[in-house]
Amino acid sequence: MRCLMMLAVLCSMVFAQAQPAPMSIETMMGLKTVIQAVVAPDGSKVAVITLAPRGLDVGDGTAFRRLSIVPAVGGAAVELVGGECGVLAPVWSADGSAVAVIGRMAGSKSVRVWRCALDGSAPAAISPEGVTPSAFALSADWKTLALVATPAAPAAEAALAAQGYNQLVYEESLKSAELLLVDVASGAVRRAELPGCAYELAFGDAATVWCTAARTATVDDSYMEKDLWRVNVADGAAALAANVPGKFGVFSVSPDGERVAFTAGVDRNDPSNSGLFHIARAGGTPSQLTPADFAGEVGALAWRDSDTLLAATSFGLDRALVAINVKGGAWSTAIASGVLQGTTISASANGSVVVQVSSSAVHPGEAFVQDLAADGSAAGAARRITTTNPQLEGVEFGAQDAFEWKARDGLTVQGVVIKPTGFREGVRYPLIVVAHGGPESHYSNGWLTRYADPGQVGAAQGYVCFYPNYRGSTGRGSAFSRMDQSDNGGKEFDDILDGIDALVARGFVDGESVGITGGSYGGYFTAWGATKHTKRFKAGVMFVGISNNLSKMGTTDIPNEMLDVHWLKSPWQHRDLYLDRSPITYARDSTTPLLIMHGKDDPRVSPTQSLELYRWMKVKGTNPVRLVLYPGEGHGNTRRSSQYDYALRMMEWFNTWLAESGSRKMPAMNPTYGVLPPVAPAPAK
Repeated sequence: MRCLMMLAVLCSMVFAQAQPAPMSIETMMGLKTVIQAVVAPDGSKVAVITLAPRGLDVGDGTAFRRLSIVPAVGGAAVELVGGECGVLAPVWSADGSAVAVIGRMAGSKSVRVWRCALDGSAPAAISPEGVTPSAFALSADWKTLALVATPAAPAAEAALAAQGYNQLVYEESLKSAELLLVDVASGAVRRAELPGCAYELAFGDAATVWCTAARTATVDDSYMEKDLWRVNVADGAAALAANVPGKFGVFSVSPDGERVAFTAGVDRNDPSNSGLFHIARAGGTPSQLTPADFAGEVGALAWRDSDTLLAATSFGLDRALVAINVKGGAWSTAIASGVLQGTTISASANGSVVVQVSSSAVHPGEAFVQDLAADGSAAGAARRITTTNPQLEGVEFGAQDAFEWKARDGLTVQGVVIKPTGFREGVRYPLIVVAHGGPESHYSNGWLTRYADPGQVGAAQGYVCFYPNYRGSTGRGSAFSRMDQSDNGGKEFDDILDGIDALVARGFVDGESVGITGGSYGGYFTAWGATKHTKRFKAGVMFVGISNNLSKMGTTDIPNEMLDVHWLKSPWQHRDLYLDRSPITYARDSTTPLLIMHGKDDPRVSPTQSLELYRWMKVKGTNPVRLVLYPGEGHGNTRRSSQYDYALRMMEWFNTWLAESGSRKMPAMNPTYGVLPPVAPAPAK
């Protein structure tokens, strides 16, 4: 009898261990993400860059970026560069025997370009000592290396700095990055005659490098003033290939080097790079491949062959991989849809294989391979070749669905809704609105859980999480993304309020228990909801957000971008509008408990924006408010400790003021930190 009882206990323990558990903050903090995947020329294997968060066993800092090689048919990965490294942008050698990457190897102190052989030998630096590159490209024969690098300070300037003269002349002290041409065999370096500040680059043929450049090194110019240049490798001479009137996105050179495709704004006031263009090597006027009424957005680009361009496109909440004949301009039907493309796609040299980084509602980015038939159509379904987070198989997920509603003016608006785990019909749950930044950005119906986005962590703690793509969002064409211009906080925010009402009407959201969070422009929306619309929101968590549009214009590093694609009206001519759409104007009416968090070194949205709103609310003294600053962090947290602290504070704030069981008392100054998972060991070679 005793044996039978012990057996029953053991069986119950096994059953209990097998039950899925809701997503915890600690589980979320330990998730890896594939961020880049590049297929070898013959299509047989894929170079994969994985973002791996730090565990407590390796100290604080940013996540590691590791390189692995995975068979294109699937199978065990071989980690080529592991440990405490940070590498990016894999480039295959023509014979597939090696991969070049840029970054810092474990134990190295400098950023270099490295040759990583697949035979297991140690990585070898192929960029010069003393040059710190930010981007690179290699000719097909790997004989010429092109680098983007910022020059070192002149000797006279360095000597003055050694004497204590370390003052900075704002913006004028910035040094423009140069385009350097390196002979790999000899190490000889030549400087290309490229005006302005260099950014992205790629080889066409062995004689030509294509590069984007802006007139200065300011962030504002990198947003609004990039053009495409063609550089002759032999003498470094540069010629302007395409003058772009507004924002520049990405570009890709055809295999024969005769064409370049790129994404860019259709005009100066386009909030995003919504147009797709191509230009011949000889130059001339770019031809637009997207129709004027294109109701989507093109992201990553790759060439299947010299006439066929592959593009990862967004259409609202969905994405598809499409093929475009650049000679005739014809768009194919989708090669693959329902798979959410990431920031990169890659095609094999023979055009038989295309690789994408994709996420879904139940996993972050992974590498997927799509085989292509001879005519370019899909040969079967895309197959997943990486599983970076097997622990997610033991996680209980809240149901995630696309959601559409009608705005008060009749416009159809889209978003994503995540329901609580253990969802029950007839129960009304508290709601967390997660507003995206930009506003030239949008949510897709993929992985939505991050340190600053509640997602499945919120679902695990009993919340409905709502991700709205209000007017002004990307993914639905240029016209849709312009709908909020000169109307900051107006109809765009009404879209969110109407979405909340639509969810309440569905019967599973408690309209009296609504919170809001977001970063940057989403932080502005959070402050706007907590002030102007305070009666609608019971709690807010504001991150790197805007509180005073007048002082924002005077402290940001992107003032021209704000004027040309958002406001369209200058503050000196429309002072009253800027103030009317500023949360500080309505701070006196706020009753919403507001947690404000900000990187102490943020150049995009000055931390004084958070300080202003905090001080106004603190002096008023009628609602709970707390300001948390993160030293060393900018426009978003990058260190493990800052991200973990943020996630804990965010959920603690909502649990205090929004949850039915909340204490409605100010939380302790610091949260209770748990145990983060250790760094997973590298797979055996």
